[in-house]
Amino acid sequence: ELSDAEVEALIARGVPPEARKVQARVIVQAPAAQLAERFGPWIGRIEAIDEGSCVLTTGAERVEDFAAWLGFLGADFQVTEPPELVAQLRALAGRYAAATA
Repeated sequence: ELSDAEVEALIARGVPPEARKVQARVIVQAPAAQLAERFGPWIGRIEAIDEGSCVLTTGAERVEDFAAWLGFLGADFQVTEPPELVAQLRALAGRYAAATA
């Protein structure tokens, strides 16, 4: 049985990206501190590039989930890997564009 403090520590650490089926590296046009404050440690690793951008290393169970979830970042972003996520984002963008016609 875990104590309340142990449960809190586990939640605070979050699930490492490597523990998920799909890992991604995303450049986000937002300050690292702002992204960390908005999402917390469960999102993955956030590393500052400069004052206005950061690298997010994170993971998800499915590429489709990842593509939809990235819209919640609230900032412009560029996926550098994996290529399957880039393809899924393009497909999702096409669906959104068609839905507004």
